[in-house]
Amino acid sequence: MKTLAIISSQAFSLVNFRGRLIADLVANGVKVYALAPDFTETFRAQVRALGALPVDFELARTGMSPWRDLLDMFRLTRLLRALKPDVSLGYFIKPVIYGTIAAWVAGVPHRVAMIEGLGYIYTPSGDRLTWKRRLLRKSVSLLYRTALGLAQRVVFLNKDDIADFLNNGLVRSSKVEHLPGIGVDLNDWQAVPAVQQPVTFLLAARLLREKGVVEYAQAAARVKQADPQTRFILLGALDPNPGGLAVSQVQGFVDAGILEWPGHVNLKPWMAQASVYVLPSYREGLPRSTQEAMAMGRAVITTDVPGCRETVVDGQNGFLVPVRDVAALAEAMLKFVRQPGLITPMGIESRRLAEQRFDVNIINPQLLRILQCASPAGEFTPDQWRTEASTHPVQPVTQATTDVVVSVSVVSHGQIGLVSLLLQDIERHCQAERIELILTLNFEEVLPFDPAAFFFPITVIRNAKPKGFGANHNHALKGARGDFFCVVNPDIRFDVSPFSILLECFQNLNIGVVAPLVYGPSGEIEDSTRMFPTPRKIIQKAFSRGVVRDYPAGLDLVHPDWVGGMFMLFRRSVFELLQGFDERYFLYYEDVDICARIKLANYQAVLCSSSPIVHHAQRSSHSNIRYLRWHLMSMLRFFTSPVYKQLRSLSWL
Repeated sequence: MKTLAIISSQAFSLVNFRGRLIADLVANGVKVYALAPDFTETFRAQVRALGALPVDFELARTGMSPWRDLLDMFRLTRLLRALKPDVSLGYFIKPVIYGTIAAWVAGVPHRVAMIEGLGYIYTPSGDRLTWKRRLLRKSVSLLYRTALGLAQRVVFLNKDDIADFLNNGLVRSSKVEHLPGIGVDLNDWQAVPAVQQPVTFLLAARLLREKGVVEYAQAAARVKQADPQTRFILLGALDPNPGGLAVSQVQGFVDAGILEWPGHVNLKPWMAQASVYVLPSYREGLPRSTQEAMAMGRAVITTDVPGCRETVVDGQNGFLVPVRDVAALAEAMLKFVRQPGLITPMGIESRRLAEQRFDVNIINPQLLRILQCASPAGEFTPDQWRTEASTHPVQPVTQATTDVVVSVSVVSHGQIGLVSLLLQDIERHCQAERIELILTLNFEEVLPFDPAAFFFPITVIRNAKPKGFGANHNHALKGARGDFFCVVNPDIRFDVSPFSILLECFQNLNIGVVAPLVYGPSGEIEDSTRMFPTPRKIIQKAFSRGVVRDYPAGLDLVHPDWVGGMFMLFRRSVFELLQGFDERYFLYYEDVDICARIKLANYQAVLCSSSPIVHHAQRSSHSNIRYLRWHLMSMLRFFTSPVYKQLRSLSWL
């Protein structure tokens, strides 16, 4: 029988956050030791009821006392030697660091660390970084680098944390695993009707400044001035971390009639009283409380920061607000107060997203595989779910995991007439395809068609203010369901479906993005596939006569450096791995940059000339000084970017 030790700094979390995982491990024939420093008899009994063995050990959850931590790690090493587990899993900062090192010293064969967020030390507070915190960050980074170097697998819950750890050299990409949260038991967290009157907001969190508790209270005070009947509930206990709030501060909000504060209580009955869930956190791993709120069918207001933004498709199941922005948070709350009709449909969408993204029955098999504890007899296919920087997180296109295969993203900049023509082409020529279309209106436009009149589903996103090319398509991806993500300009037309032929190219697992052969409206082949630009090449082309092509026109299955952004079909897992388009570019060079990053990640672009499209291009940068300025600024950004420097260092230019 395989044995596994789960190492935590909180017994509470073993039951509430790891309960279903423990039960699944036991069901797979694994003997589970659940280690925590603060067991009560209640938690001990609950762990036993899950089928695991509770084990006490010493570890201070907060504070940095090197000698105390070193002594605790030495004792934990002796304990693990006695238990002799085959696998260790540490989560939370100290169990990850000291638990992983102790497991390595004790000779545990397979060591897994889970990063559930960056914690107080790395989370921006909005205040000036003190020398003490700066020193603490350097010390913890050194400990992370040491511990994660001894782990076989390192699990992250959002891609921003992956990027930060990789960029700071804290973990090797070959060890990285990504899970979309720790999962929610959707049978346990059933959807219930949301309260309509009075509109009731709920925040459940440890009472830390970094959780946005102060901003929540300040925004609540503003809303109550407009509607005194609105309720604001705060759930959670005081916390000894440096960012912890004083009891007098929280009680002051209660005494002022702004907040209701029952303390640390069972979340579920209080969630049933809520209309909208709010989490104005400064940064998260991927918050469990928000996943539970979504499972219960609650609209969500949260901050547009790593970990939080993964739970909300802005305008569909709630609203994203800037971090530490009390005015924006209050305005988002007032939308529900003034338009209570938003509460139910957005709550329904939250439940749908929870079923799609956060179902524990989907996530736990992935984690069991990472822990090497999956049942050999099970039907789970590891490659179906794996997302890892060093390997190909893909499977053949014939084994689609959703009803939708291709999610098409189209952005209209006042081009709704062109969009109508594109939709007609899709309706006429793509009946055999399993596609959906996400239409983003970058400016307010009246739709000249009924989105429900087409054979494929259409989701319409209306921007409150215009966004750039990358930002719009990245936002569209959050609500997309397909295994492949296609970026299409409104001025594209075609006479035959381009998708089936392009999808065949993805049978080669090295392919990250595919492009069709692009014709101009007069029948000429456009120069849509090129080598990576350099200042010298641009100058040469500017002074050359006629079109200077980097690749001969019309050749099939060319592997160019980059393909034009008017039509790009991405393998979704690769697009997500790269975190989509770089939003610092604006309308230009987004396609160059992402193709460069695709190549640096050991994937390829491919041109499939047997799939033609027509591009009715409008090149504004040649005639409009504003567009020309954006073009030049994006060009300069690319030539000064780390991506370009990497291309130069590899002699790929």
